[in-house]
Amino acid sequence: MMRRWGFIILVFVWSNATAPSPSQANQRPELAAIVAASIDQHIIPSYKTLQSASEKLNANIAAWCEDGGGGAESPARATVEDSFRKSVSAWGGVAFLRFGPARKDSRQQHLAFFPDPRGVASRQLSAALKRKDPALLEPGALSQQSAAIQGLPALEVLLFPKGPETKSGLDDYGCGLAMAISANVARLSRELTEEWTRPDGWRTRMVETGPDNPVYKSDAEAAGELVKALLTGLQIVRDLGFEAMLQAEQRGRTRAGLAFERSGVARDFMLASIRSCGALAQTLRLGDFVAGDSKVGWISGWIGNAFRSLASDAEEMPMPGSARPTLGNTEGLNRVRRGKFYANGLRQIIGRQIAPTAGLTLGFNELDGD
Repeated sequence: MMRRWGFIILVFVWSNATAPSPSQANQRPELAAIVAASIDQHIIPSYKTLQSASEKLNANIAAWCEDGGGGAESPARATVEDSFRKSVSAWGGVAFLRFGPARKDSRQQHLAFFPDPRGVASRQLSAALKRKDPALLEPGALSQQSAAIQGLPALEVLLFPKGPETKSGLDDYGCGLAMAISANVARLSRELTEEWTRPDGWRTRMVETGPDNPVYKSDAEAAGELVKALLTGLQIVRDLGFEAMLQAEQRGRTRAGLAFERSGVARDFMLASIRSCGALAQTLRLGDFVAGDSKVGWISGWIGNAFRSLASDAEEMPMPGSARPTLGNTEGLNRVRRGKFYANGLRQIIGRQIAPTAGLTLGFNELDGD
C-alpha cells in the first residue's frame, strides 16, 4: 500500500513541478541559520500570539461574568466566543511543538487535554460544578488539579455543554471556574513565551549548540527537533483531522471527535495547524535541500503546493453537524481523502527524503505508523 501511494505522489508531482533554477541549486541552507530563522520568524511570534489571545480571553470572560454570565442573548457572551475561537486558533499554531517548554511540567496536556475519547474533562467538570468547592477557585489552585480541567477543552465544555448550538449562561460558581481556567491558560501561555525568549531560554539552547549544551550537541540535532515537530503536526492533521472525519462517515457517527468540535471551531484549529506547519516548513527551507538534485528537485515546488491544497481542503470540506458529518457528496469526500493523502505524503517526503539529505536523524518513533 505504501509503495502504491509513494508512486502516486511521485507521478503527480513530477508531472506538475517545475525544474529548479541554477540559483536555487546553490542555496543549500546552513542548519544554524534555519533554526534561528524558524524560531525568530515563526515559533516565538506564534507563542506571543497565543499569550495575547489567552490574556484577552481571560479578560473577556471576567467582563462577561461581571455582566451576569448570560447565555446566547448576551453581547458579552458573543465577545467571549470570539475570544475563545481566536485562542483555539492560536493554540493550533503551536500545539504540535511538543518539546522544550511545552513538555516541561506537562504544559502541553494542561493547555489542551486531547484526545479525550472517554470524556474525562466533561465528567470531572460536572463533578466540580456539583461540589462547588470554593477552594478550587483560589488563585493557583486549579494548577494542582487534573490536567483534564485546566485548559482550553475544559473551558469549551463549560461554554458549550452540549455542542455549538448550546450557549447557556453560567451561575456564579460556573463563572468562577471559567475565570480560573482561562487564567490558568493565560498563565501557561505566558510561561511558554517567557521560557522561549529569556536570555538563557530555549531559543538560546537551540541556537547555541555544542558539547556544553545539555540538550543539543549540534545544529543538526536542533534542526532535527524542529523537523520532528513538523512531522508531528502533519500527523495530527492527518489522524485527528482528515482520518477522524473519514472514520465518522464510514461508521455513521454524528460526531467525528475533532479537537474543539463541541464549540464549532474545529475548522479554525485545523486550519491554524496546517498553516503553521506550512509556515514552519517555509522557514526551515526544506525544499532548498533538494532543489539542486535533478532526480528529486521537484520536491522543492511540491511542498508549497501540498500545503496550499491541505488548507483549501480543510477550509471547504464539510464539518460535523447535528445529524452526521455529511461527507456524502463526492466533492466533500474527495476533499477529505485528498487532505489525508497530502498530509501523509508530506510526512513521507520530509521524513524520508529531505531529512536524510539534510543530514538529520529523526528517530524511529517520528515515522512509526506510516
